[in-house]
Amino acid sequence: MVKTNVHHHETVHPSESHLTLYAQGDVGKVALAGEVVDPLLETWQQQRERLTSLPVNEQGLDLDSVREHESKMGLSESQILFLDPESYKRAVDIANESEAYTRDSRSKDSGGRYLFVLDVIIVQRDPELEALNGVGLTAGSAVHEVTHSASMLAALSASVMTRKKRSLFGSKEEVDVTFNIRRFGSRVRIEKDESLQGKSLEEGIAELERGYFNEEIGRPNGLTDEATAKRFGPLAKYSYYDRNDKGDIYVTRPEGAYLAVVLENLVAADPDLLPAIRARTSVEGSRDMVRRINKLVPGLYKRMRELEVVPNDEESMAKVGDCIEAARDARAAKGSNSIH
Repeated sequence: MVKTNVHHHETVHPSESHLTLYAQGDVGKVALAGEVVDPLLETWQQQRERLTSLPVNEQGLDLDSVREHESKMGLSESQILFLDPESYKRAVDIANESEAYTRDSRSKDSGGRYLFVLDVIIVQRDPELEALNGVGLTAGSAVHEVTHSASMLAALSASVMTRKKRSLFGSKEEVDVTFNIRRFGSRVRIEKDESLQGKSLEEGIAELERGYFNEEIGRPNGLTDEATAKRFGPLAKYSYYDRNDKGDIYVTRPEGAYLAVVLENLVAADPDLLPAIRARTSVEGSRDMVRRINKLVPGLYKRMRELEVVPNDEESMAKVGDCIEAARDARAAKGSNSIH
């Protein structure tokens, strides 16, 4: 299934080969120096077949609610695989055979992934987390990943350089390659130091959709109870229960929750911002989203795009607080009750 089909045209030095990957249907189409590289297509197709052959577990899930929210976002139905822990681990192993996924494997796994080359979403059904929070947590994770599938660039481009050796998307032949991954909307980019610019904003958009989904399934306080919700305020909508190594239950939330609160205030100030966010798969939609955010708070889009949310870092959270305050003020200026 294709979410978008946007081609990026970049100037490439004549001495460099240029590789562009386009998402078309079930697998990517690879053009290298003007020729289709069939072995990579075959590798990806095999990976997808192995993934979709894993046993799925949809028991007890309200899939209709997930599909309804997906439709509200203007998307066609994604391929979502709900997997028990062992099958999920196998799926991650299969995905990590491709170079495109090694970056994800180095970060903490949140229980779900959108595998952009294969256009498949995998979501883990964690029995303990579901026992603490209900199946709404799993369904919300699916909505989160569906949101990523809407914004993930349909094209991944790379220029063959002399900087480092890597195995290219599971192929046996090693080539010198530097990757440049971008997304519309939040425009996630790998910088020279291998940091991801725009990642926290992308996570915030995904959590914003999870928050709206929680409201739709009758959980306006997220997966917490009313007393806990009062303690955490607007963050409650994006929070859930977990258990630490000692067996104690605590409240946690994804990193995207913080910028989701910012975005929620901005949408309240300008309801037309939400359709713009959901239309960010197009250049026009992306520009409209940026324009609307900056009209409410000049320069806020750039601040959010460059911000890396680190919950335990004082400097990072101070910047988050500034963004929340700016969005809250913009909402109040429009005469709406702000989300504190």
